[in-house]
Amino acid sequence: MVDLETTGLDPSNNAIIQIAAIRFDYQRREIGPIFCRSLMIPYGRYWDEGTREWWAGMPNIYSRIMGTAGPAGMVFKDFQTWCINTAPFSDDQRLWAKPSHFEFPFLQSYARQFDAELPFHFRNVVDLNSFVRGMANDPGRKPLDKDIPFQGEQHNAIDDAGHQIKVALMAKELLA
Repeated sequence: MVDLETTGLDPSNNAIIQIAAIRFDYQRREIGPIFCRSLMIPYGRYWDEGTREWWAGMPNIYSRIMGTAGPAGMVFKDFQTWCINTAPFSDDQRLWAKPSHFEFPFLQSYARQFDAELPFHFRNVVDLNSFVRGMANDPGRKPLDKDIPFQGEQHNAIDDAGHQIKVALMAKELLA
């Protein structure tokens, strides 16, 4: 499960400021190693002013996230290495995200910028919202995430990713 915090919504121009990933096995309900790092804003990427104002309204979370930010290219390549080298539960690398159509384009854009390959193919991307709706056989089903108490800080990517895993496993329990 991957979660990103960014400087805006445009994956071509805005920056990732935090990337978190938690390996998990849906079938076995096992949670594995984590990756969580903050990234400096690389050359050529910028803030969306509305997003900057939004983060300014949460200075405590922002300062905790960015307090240990490293060079974006180095952190992204560390993420790539982590994805490849952490003992996978299977040979089938999947990217889970909520929503995947936000995270995956940012990861693709960074892979291009820093000459890195993504360790997962676009065909192996799982969108958590669509997954829950499919499990319920109801395209209009409301998301499960509001039904599960959130632990940690919202908009801290590692806490968001952990919550999203709980949602995926709860969907298996309630809807399978």
